[in-house]
Amino acid sequence: MSGIIGTSHSKSKVIGKSRDTAKVWVHFNGPAETVDDSYNVSSVSEIATGVYQVSFKENLANATYAVVSGDYYWGIGLENNMTTSSIRTTRRTNGDGGASQATSNVSLIVFGS
Repeated sequence: MSGIIGTSHSKSKVIGKSRDTAKVWVHFNGPAETVDDSYNVSSVSEIATGVYQVSFKENLANATYAVVSGDYYWGIGLENNMTTSSIRTTRRTNGDGGASQATSNVSLIVFGS
């Protein structure tokens, strides 16, 4: 993938170089941490059952970025662990209070500075 995007309103046509483009994105299969495709991701690790840490190749400017995350069937919650170099995501069986559950076909997109 070249990293070139075709939106007419983008100041930069290169992913991650403008505020209106994704800084990080990844699609992976949870239990095996197999990354299918990604941008600015150095690794995906399972920290605990169903809790995945996505580490960035290049740090973000700050940890106040916006994130969209989900798997094939459900939205996925974010752990309270957003740093400039990584983020943790998890799927709970019953909202925030439920146990973490392994999942597959996970997608995560980060927008910010």
